[in-house]
Amino acid sequence: MLSLPALTCARSGSLQAPKPPRLQAPSFPVVLVHGAILRHNELVQTSLFSLAPARKQLVLMQWLSQGWEQVLGFVLGVVLGVALGTGAWCLWRRRQAARAVERRRRAMEAFRLRREQLEAQFVQAVSNSGRPRGLLWKEVEFADEVTFALQRDSSRLVALVAVTVAFEAVPGGPMEDVEAVGRLRSATAVFVEGPGGWEAPGRVLFNLQPHQALEHFAHELSPLPQLPSEPQAGSESPA
Repeated sequence: MLSLPALTCARSGSLQAPKPPRLQAPSFPVVLVHGAILRHNELVQTSLFSLAPARKQLVLMQWLSQGWEQVLGFVLGVVLGVALGTGAWCLWRRRQAARAVERRRRAMEAFRLRREQLEAQFVQAVSNSGRPRGLLWKEVEFADEVTFALQRDSSRLVALVAVTVAFEAVPGGPMEDVEAVGRLRSATAVFVEGPGGWEAPGRVLFNLQPHQALEHFAHELSPLPQLPSEPQAGSESPA
């Protein structure tokens, strides 16, 4: 008895054998592992611990080959971003430091230009302070050298100038008969950079030279390099 495909060929007069049905490729990703076709979801759901060593190695290689490009791109992006951010931060810091140095230089030069006026303001301020009690400020002699420092809390400049002070007793006061009143006293005059420029608040540090004042108030003041001294009138420049 002939089968249906053979009967059909016989009726049509053709002696060709029927063609086998075509196998369609699976629409899901597969992996060939030792002759067995595994779906992608089966690979994900299959525990690596339950696979043989050879199959485990193949599965790991499959996973790594699918994501190494994305991982490498992510790492390169992070490295590039960090490098660009670090470079921008360093450039910003350098510009800020340069601006701060320029501002301090201008402030030091402004103090030099206004020094005589500031010294007069200092003498007037200490004379009107009433301190020391029972004494009058007779004379104040300023040194030529200026020591600049930076206030740690406000980043404003401070100028320290060594002074020699001569007192006299107030007539009829309690210090009139004290012999030590006539002795010269060494001290440091303090000038402060304010919002509108340099100011002479009348602050004086007795028995301290400028470098000693910096050491004593190291928690408040940070020393700064000094400006070159002005050439004196009539001095010749070196050849």
